[in-house]
Amino acid sequence: MFDIGRLCIEVISPKSEVGHINFHIKDHVMEIRDLCIYQSIETGNYRGQGYGSILVKAVLEHAREIGLSKVYGITQVDDYRVYKFYRKHGFTFDEPEDGGIIRFWQIVNNIGMRDDK
Repeated sequence: MFDIGRLCIEVISPKSEVGHINFHIKDHVMEIRDLCIYQSIETGNYRGQGYGSILVKAVLEHAREIGLSKVYGITQVDDYRVYKFYRKHGFTFDEPEDGGIIRFWQIVNNIGMRDDK
């Protein structure tokens, strides 16, 4: 099973995209590849208004509904904003890896879980 997905939030008036979350699904595990809430002169600043939380909650619910076992992502060790955001949503962080990256993850269903992360 391999799937690529994207969820977006748009505002109606004026019609513009507020942000998006991209993910990949492989072997009953979802990887969050990108979460972006936009801020620009043309569209305004949508950050800090809960749109990122809406998108993360939506992909977690989607993962549960389709029977995935885990959702994870990778970020830079020193990106404290990302750390705080995903921690708030119940994600666990592994120890930092070489290259300054750190994995965050959340079990969404215990069905079909293996011992490895």
